[in-house]
Amino acid sequence: MAGPPSIEDIFINHPYDDFYRELKLSMVFAVHACGFRARSAEERINGLSTRVEKIESLIRTSGLSIHDVGTYDAWDRPHYNMAFEFGICFGYHRSAALSPGLRLPVPSTLVLVNTPKEIAYFSDIAGIDVECHASNPMEVIRHIRTWLWGARNSLPGVHFLQQLYREFREVMPGLIEALGHKNVAELAFPELAGLMANWLILRREEQLGRRTMST
Repeated sequence: MAGPPSIEDIFINHPYDDFYRELKLSMVFAVHACGFRARSAEERINGLSTRVEKIESLIRTSGLSIHDVGTYDAWDRPHYNMAFEFGICFGYHRSAALSPGLRLPVPSTLVLVNTPKEIAYFSDIAGIDVECHASNPMEVIRHIRTWLWGARNSLPGVHFLQQLYREFREVMPGLIEALGHKNVAELAFPELAGLMANWLILRREEQLGRRTMST
């Protein structure tokens, strides 16, 4: 029997198209910068499993999740599968809430939309807190940090995280080239998450080194 979900893991339910890539980057970065680990169905390549089966597995093993249910592709078509996959997560956590002993430290799911108009399309989830990011990566970072603050109230401030992301985006092309890739689209999800996590570790070590030298 599987154990309880890992509170360190955050499943990110996101579109896979190029149009959404910048928002996905900011999500993964914010999760790792706050000390958690981003998970995605992209990380598992298994020809014997459907995408839904991969998502179900990640929902069961990840204590937290982020769902952007109000996004559109380059042709202004909604990503209907995002709402469907959020429904799977909603049902799972509703069932888990009835299980004694399972206690999540923060609201287990962050629901995002692009603009307030998308909220009206999902009348069945009226009353659930939904955050709007306006397709702005900095707003995505702000919402994720605010949501996770209940789990770790020693998190860095919003402005600091946003500036940190700007720094990473400046150096990211060189880091990707050093791995032998031409652009971020060529990175597998585990590579992308690892790249961000390693850069954050080096950045913290540099900061600690500067503090030590100044004392």
